[in-house]
Amino acid sequence: MSSTRKAPARSPATPPKIVNGPRFRAGLLRTDAQHRLYVAALCSQFVNKTMIHAKVKRPNFSIPRNSASSMLEKIHPANEPLVRHHPVIPARVAALRKVMTLFESSRRPRPGQLLEPIGIHYRVGNASRSGLAPETVDLIISDVVLEFFSPDELHEILREFRRIAASAAVMSHSIDLSDQYASFDINITKLNFLRYTNWLWRLLNNPIIPLSRLRISDYRRAFSDSHFQIVDESSVRGDPAELARIPVAARFRDYCVDDLLVLYTRLTAVPAPI
Repeated sequence: MSSTRKAPARSPATPPKIVNGPRFRAGLLRTDAQHRLYVAALCSQFVNKTMIHAKVKRPNFSIPRNSASSMLEKIHPANEPLVRHHPVIPARVAALRKVMTLFESSRRPRPGQLLEPIGIHYRVGNASRSGLAPETVDLIISDVVLEFFSPDELHEILREFRRIAASAAVMSHSIDLSDQYASFDINITKLNFLRYTNWLWRLLNNPIIPLSRLRISDYRRAFSDSHFQIVDESSVRGDPAELARIPVAARFRDYCVDDLLVLYTRLTAVPAPI
């Protein structure tokens, strides 16, 4: 009688090391996600003649082949609400496309060699203490970053963004409000973490991807408290039937169902009067 031995479960890819303290949690994404964030920010910056100071720590910059072209599609006017506030400049789009083709080359130059000639400078630092002069930044972008900050950290960073934002500045933030552990465990849903009390979640939450569990109304309030006005909101919601099967923790019982169902959102905001 023979027996078969199950192969060990595959663990997710090891994320980058924490090197700069809690406010660099923005950089604690899978490597491919880091690349998307960095390049999407650069694309929007260059096209709109604005300066973006990316707040992501990346240990190694490389882009999978054939991906740069798809990244550029993210800046197409039909796909990006913020272009209504920052008009696209065709000549700069053409120049950027030329640069992006070099990323797909097997002998591509280092990022700094490519970016500096077209006026893009990459900086790493604490997003809540940027050191930038007041009212000097025209465009602020993040891609699945804000969900890793605690409420206090989120407010601190948004206050700094408001300080450095020019009067006509625009912010665009995509936020993943789902239980991201569902990507590794097929037995749970993207709403699963709503069942846990705060003290139990502190034990379960992974410091590598510390999900805050903030809901869409919390982000709206944080933006408003930091004197930003949301001018565009595009959200994806989960299945109400899945939510109905979850014993929601006391922390979330005062939220409306529509609030709890939001899994992903993109918020575009402009400075409001102080």
